[in-house]
Amino acid sequence: VGASASPGRPPTTSTPTPTETTTDPTPTTTPASTPPPTTAPSTPPSTSTPSPTATDPVEEFIDHEAAEAFAKATERLRVATEALRETQELLVGADERLSAASSAVDRAKAAALLVSDRRAEAADELQAERRLLIRVEDSIAGIAKQTYQDGVIGAFGSVMSARSPAEFANRAADLETVTKTSGHAIALVTALPDRIATLEDRLADVTAERQTARTKMVSLNEAHTELADRISSAATEEARLKTAVDEAVEAARRAIPVDQALAAQRGQESSRLASEIVAASRALAAAGDTVEGTGSFVRPATGAVTSDYGMRVHPILGYAKMHTGVDFDGADDVVYAADRGTVIMTVFNAAYGNVTVVDHGTSGGRYFATFYAHQSGFFVEPGDVVEKGQPIGAVGSTGMSTGPHLHFEVRLEGVPVDPGAFLNY
Repeated sequence: VGASASPGRPPTTSTPTPTETTTDPTPTTTPASTPPPTTAPSTPPSTSTPSPTATDPVEEFIDHEAAEAFAKATERLRVATEALRETQELLVGADERLSAASSAVDRAKAAALLVSDRRAEAADELQAERRLLIRVEDSIAGIAKQTYQDGVIGAFGSVMSARSPAEFANRAADLETVTKTSGHAIALVTALPDRIATLEDRLADVTAERQTARTKMVSLNEAHTELADRISSAATEEARLKTAVDEAVEAARRAIPVDQALAAQRGQESSRLASEIVAASRALAAAGDTVEGTGSFVRPATGAVTSDYGMRVHPILGYAKMHTGVDFDGADDVVYAADRGTVIMTVFNAAYGNVTVVDHGTSGGRYFATFYAHQSGFFVEPGDVVEKGQPIGAVGSTGMSTGPHLHFEVRLEGVPVDPGAFLNY
């Protein structure tokens, strides 16, 4: 919604309706003479963006460029730190994978050598068995031929015809050897075909294993090279990011005095505004024009919360500063009244930019108001009675701001308190 948005209407159906919170700050009742609340004007006042006055004492020494430089340095530091962390995790993982790949390559090389040796052994054994088969077949053929020619009786007769006991013993031993050799040869002839088939299968298996090992070794070598390249690139990036982090830390450190000065000026401005807010609330009550709130709040913006209330500690440099409200991002660009009440202030402030303050009566005997900062323009003006959820302005980035957002505060007796006690955001 731009500067021309109508203040008298609730958000259209395309704009998310602010969520109501049932937390009750138990505002006290107003005197009986208090008139009933008036309705918002039917014709919206024109949106205006006042200019800061030349006499504003804060404007004389606040360096907005330095504030913006600090915000940029802090963000650069955050991005660089996160990128460095991710790169360091990559390096750790890459080292582990590279070590595993190197071990796998070594194992694959050893497996390939073992398979190669097994293949050579199997091939040698196969050749030896084939040669043995040829010799056995030749031996059997010779025995068969002799047996056919002489017959078993002929061989026995040769032994019996020996002329001396020594010759008889030699011929008997020869006959026994021939007989045993013949039986052994027959057994070999029967078993060797199966044994050779087994060896041929084994040779095929170890050949396949060797090829698999070689393929795996090639793949692991490629992975090893890729990881080495990635580690080299990551190391280069790590060095670059370390330099960027060092530069960002130094920039943030140089900006600390400026940021602390700005924080001090925000505090002074907040205190000054507190006095003005209380004075305006008292004047409203004295005139009998106070409009009590309902005691429950809706969100003043539909955007996400980008910064909470409380002390904020710099993640690198460690110093702390107070954030006195809750920040919402732009979302639909509309600022809504958190509760019904009376507009007591629409001003430009050097620290908070365009500020709207809505009085909601009293809570626990203290003046109770809500505070909407950094707006790009106003939809209301002092004296207007606004209803809960009514658009009252446009989200902007005026004052000490580095981007469009709504800074929302709840003030009791002019002093900022935790909005979480009144608003479920």
